[in-house]
Amino acid sequence: MTGLHNDDEQNVLMQLAGSKHVLLYPPRDGPLLYMNDRYDKGTVCCSADPLAPDAMQRWPLLRQATRWEVTLQPGEQLFIPRYWWHRVACVSESVSVNAFGSTALELVREGAVRSVMDLAHQLGWWRGNCVCCDDESGVATLKR
Repeated sequence: MTGLHNDDEQNVLMQLAGSKHVLLYPPRDGPLLYMNDRYDKGTVCCSADPLAPDAMQRWPLLRQATRWEVTLQPGEQLFIPRYWWHRVACVSESVSVNAFGSTALELVREGAVRSVMDLAHQLGWWRGNCVCCDDESGVATLKR
């Protein structure tokens, strides 16, 4: 399962085997999705889990967000435009492939910033508030 986030590139999710459930929200709904400042290369992450049993009590602004849902089956593809919020979860054992793409201008604009931030993170200069570290300890852990 990938938590609610957006990507700074165009994305095509191709389902090869099994099935996946995808929630989608338009870019304008970001403030309603409880964005957080955790680092994840090329993404903005959210704290809200719209499918949590107590989601509407914990994150009441979710009620105002526009949500689309789809379950991908083998052979199906879903285009996720850049900056669209999405949460993806396996419904069954699953194999899928993502293809990301950007224009040359987008690669210069966002790609350069992403590369510098990722280099700083990989070198350990920026740790502690990222999806690959255990909370804010700065210790990298394997996330399943």
